[in-house]
Amino acid sequence: MKAKPIIYQTKQILSAVDIHTGRILKEAPDKYILRICSKKDVLKFLSAIGFSNKRHITRIKAFNLYSPWLL
Repeated sequence: MKAKPIIYQTKQILSAVDIHTGRILKEAPDKYILRICSKKDVLKFLSAIGFSNKRHITRIKAFNLYSPWLL
């Protein structure tokens, strides 16, 4: 994402709902990445917010990290 302030606000909001993220990475001059790495936090994110990207849903299913009612 290019909007650095939005990335920092997202990190703060996720932290407020007890979803831990890694540090914000700068990948290119105007590209920032925020990652949720732990299985517990990915599942919290999935149940609270969810994914609309089919690739993410497929990866969750492939690793057997989901309950069918979450998706």
